[in-house]
Amino acid sequence: MVMYDIEMIHEKIYHIFGKIKIPIPPKLKKKYEDEIKFCGLNILPEEVFSTAIFLPLISFLFFFILYLFGLAPISFLFSGLILSFVFFFYFYSYPSFLVKNYRSKAAAEMTLSIIYIGTSLRITGNLENGIVFAAANLSGPLGKDLKRLVSEMQMGRRSIMSIIDELIEKWKVESEEFRDALSLLKSAVGQFESKREEMISTAISLMLDGTKQRMKKYALNLRNPLRILSMFGILLPLLVLVFVPVLIIFLPEMVSTELIIFLYDILLPFAVFIFLSSNLFVKPYSYHQIEAGKIENYKKSKKIVLIVSILVSIVSVLYFSYLLKLEKSFGYMQFIYSLLVVLSIGIPLSLYFLLPSMLNMERNKEIIQIESELPVALFQLSVTSEVGKPIETNLENLLPKINLLKIRALFIRILENIKAFGVSLEEAIKNPKIGVVNLYPSKIIRFSLEMIVEISKRGMISLSTSLRTFSTFLKDADEVNKASDEILSETTSDLQLMGQIMAPLSAGIVVGLMAIVIYIFSLFGEIISENPLPTTSETGYGFNFVLSFLYNIGKQVPFPIFQIIVGIYLIEITLIISYFLSRLNFGEDEISCDFYIGKMLLISLLIYSIVGSSIYFGISSIMNLETIRGLI
Repeated sequence: MVMYDIEMIHEKIYHIFGKIKIPIPPKLKKKYEDEIKFCGLNILPEEVFSTAIFLPLISFLFFFILYLFGLAPISFLFSGLILSFVFFFYFYSYPSFLVKNYRSKAAAEMTLSIIYIGTSLRITGNLENGIVFAAANLSGPLGKDLKRLVSEMQMGRRSIMSIIDELIEKWKVESEEFRDALSLLKSAVGQFESKREEMISTAISLMLDGTKQRMKKYALNLRNPLRILSMFGILLPLLVLVFVPVLIIFLPEMVSTELIIFLYDILLPFAVFIFLSSNLFVKPYSYHQIEAGKIENYKKSKKIVLIVSILVSIVSVLYFSYLLKLEKSFGYMQFIYSLLVVLSIGIPLSLYFLLPSMLNMERNKEIIQIESELPVALFQLSVTSEVGKPIETNLENLLPKINLLKIRALFIRILENIKAFGVSLEEAIKNPKIGVVNLYPSKIIRFSLEMIVEISKRGMISLSTSLRTFSTFLKDADEVNKASDEILSETTSDLQLMGQIMAPLSAGIVVGLMAIVIYIFSLFGEIISENPLPTTSETGYGFNFVLSFLYNIGKQVPFPIFQIIVGIYLIEITLIISYFLSRLNFGEDEISCDFYIGKMLLISLLIYSIVGSSIYFGISSIMNLETIRGLI
């Protein structure tokens, strides 16, 4: 839903700045038309091209006018020029970026959609139910397409075969195995039962095998982009900060606090986000489909922690900023207070992700475990159903066979609902008030239980045969998920090391060394003010000039501001990296993603604080800087 809200915002921007149409090259127009149609955007190619031209021009003119009237320094104008190029690239490339995003997110849904459609086809013998179920349980681009097509089918505008043909045509570029699997499922309609089951099994196996191969290719393609990101997006920008004093000496008009803020806290994080979005997107496939929003108290706890975190952060930042202003000259306390300002921003933010996820982590792990145990439990249920007894008896006979599994509690609850409330199996599972699906918010669990309900209506023998096949499908899907995790872990471990260790380590070293440099320069300034060399001496005048100029370095970019800039940059980079890594590692598992983000941010801040403080206090104590200051 958030994704589509962002799309609407972009559409409004294109409408506003695209009112004046600029002639567009025919090839580019055709490219935009294809991309706009694919994503279903409500814009014209001319609006995209015009916005990419006019928006950067208007933004640069705004910065230029401020500079022209003396309201902003030249560094501000330079920032405006860079921002204009960024605007041009972003709005010019947005349709292409969105197509890649759609294809990636759809790829994550394709395997599940084939399992949903194939299993439903096996049970009911028609494709309509499978398409409807897949549309109801998929929320990404493929799910959006299915919902639209189902709506047209239900209104009598489209046939099921034309829907399948459109899906094949649209997504064949992204996944050949999806195209072939859908074609097999389409051909299976009307076949004899044995032939139909064989074709369905082949389609699902084809999709799962293709997913494995796609994951290997995906992981291989990640390596070079991650190396580029590591060097040019994180480590190199931090190392450049070491040369800020030199840049101030030779380019005093260009280097300013505003420019560093723009480059490191706005431009670089934005560039890293776009780069990762273009190369990582989301996990191409995830077996686990937990619906965190339906877990009791999770959303409520997130809102409460968000409010408290914002209040704590604001109060802490204001308090330590006030203490920072009371310190007239640079010293230990300015270092500590500026560090505390950074931590006042980062720690509440990490707790926003950590606390709600920690409170619900056990429940989340339980659901994940149950999802993994589904194939075993369904296979055992198929065995107990072979004798043809009622479903309640089969469920009771199932319990001793899964005595050591967590999923046992789920089937116990189903039996309790049937006996205590005197309801049918369908009501015991799907009832809005007492249904088991309400207690275990997972698309895979809900789908499996609904399959049990539908198949059981055809008799226990049919239930036994169908569950045995279905359990094999789920087992294969879970194995593909585990293989995917193993393949991705080898590639993403470098990115995790970079975000969790290298980035905070580099930032801490830069801040610690910069603090020492500025401390020494401020001491030189105090020495000059207390003991100036005679200005009659040419050498003395020149020496005073040089030292006073060096002293002004600390004033042009004050260290507390410098540390806050670097700290915010570190927080942003860590959040961006951890966000994408969490999506790659956990897919749609929101609770695990939040826990991963909060943990990574907290560790990053801890390393940054320890390294920066150790370097600053260690070197300053070795050099006895405070003793020297006391002697002035």
